[in-house]
Order: sequence, then C-alpha cells, then structure tokens
Amino acid sequence: MKSQLQSDSTLERPARLRRFRWIVPAHAEVELKIRFSPTVPGQFDQLRNFEILGSKRLYQLPCSATALYPSISQNPRLVFPRGRKSKEKEDIISKEYVMSTKQFHFGPLLCGESGEWYKAQNCPGNSEKLPILNDSPMEAEVHFSFENDSKGETFLLDPPSMRLQPKEKKKLSVWAYPTSAGLLGDSLVCWIKDNPEPAVFRLCCQGVHVKPGVSPQELHFNKLLLHRSVIPRLRALQGS
Repeated sequence: MKSQLQSDSTLERPARLRRFRWIVPAHAEVELKIRFSPTVPGQFDQLRNFEILGSKRLYQLPCSATALYPSISQNPRLVFPRGRKSKEKEDIISKEYVMSTKQFHFGPLLCGESGEWYKAQNCPGNSEKLPILNDSPMEAEVHFSFENDSKGETFLLDPPSMRLQPKEKKKLSVWAYPTSAGLLGDSLVCWIKDNPEPAVFRLCCQGVHVKPGVSPQELHFNKLLLHRSVIPRLRALQGS
C-alpha cells in the first residue's frame, strides 16, 4: 500500500496529503513519498509528525532540503587575473579590472585593423584568458555572448559555450579589436542553463590612432664654412 506526500516549496502553503492514516500489516511496510518542488532558491526545513494509534507516542521526521541554481563564480578577483581599487582619469592601464567601476580595461589598443591582422601579428595586449569556475554542486552548461556586439566587430570570444562539472574550471578567451578611436565598451553575458539570472562582466578598450611626428619639422643649417659639419637634433614624437 503506497501513499504520496507532495511538499510545497513555499513554507506558507500547507502540504497536501491524499491520506492521513495508514494500516500497516504485521511485518509489512508502507512507502511514503515526499516530493520537493521549490520555486525559489533557499534552505527549506519542515518537521513531519507521526503517531501510532493508541500508543500516545509521537515520532518526528525532520525534512531538510536546499534549492540552488547552477552557477559560475562572479568574484572579480577570481575571474580577472589583475585588478585595482580605482582608476584616475589620467591613468593608463592595460588588462586590469577596476573595482570602483566594475569594469575590465584592455587599455589603449591600435584601431583600424582587422581581427585577422591582429591575430597574425600575435598581439598579446588584445587578448585575455578568463577562468570560468562552476561554484555550484551541479553541472553547469554556460553559453557566452556580448550584450551589444553580436557580430563580433570589436569583441570576440572562444569557445561560445562550455560544460562544467561541479568545481571545474575552464578558460574563456576574449579579444578586443577596436574599430575606431575612443572608448569602446560592452558586456560579456554568461547564460547558464536552468538559471534565470545570467552572469555579466563589463569590458572596455581604448581605440587609438598612431600619430608619429618629429620636432622640429624643418632644419635650417644656415651658412657653414667648407669642411665643417653640424649635427642637428631631431626628436621623434608620438602624438596618440
């Protein structure tokens, strides 16, 4: 003889029983099923009470369960290898996470070239490998995308998805290829299967044009005696 108990995830709503009494023959057993169906994450505890008719003895069965979403670590100290608390306006930084703005800065990068050109030049400043850690006790299937740059014109990533076992860590490669001068930003969105809340990391890079120059722009030797020489001084300038 079997009975089923459906335990609701919200503590305010009472559990609904189909039967409240069971007749157990001698040397037999009755199977009681308890179903845990949470709608929100959290820790849930309930106490089930049983009494044998005529014995006046109470038997208690503590029931405890935890509801969690599969997740990845969003701790910036773990995801980003280098970081600082804040950044002044005049500071020039490269591949650092700024705590005050919650943003990862690739720093100044040459703009105007294609992604294929950067990869051929093997420019380490344009890429970063981010460790993605499954910090939940269940398997996590993660899909990656950018909030705005869906065509990969400025930011690229690889792989587009990964499957992580509990406590497993894998590397996500992210590239920045600025197409124009100025500050360019986007958000890396990590969609986790069966988790309605994605993990989001803000990224930015500073596109710059190379503006070489010399000073002075004209050389005047004036009049010189024969067999005499003058060595003028030129300064190479970088205007970007």
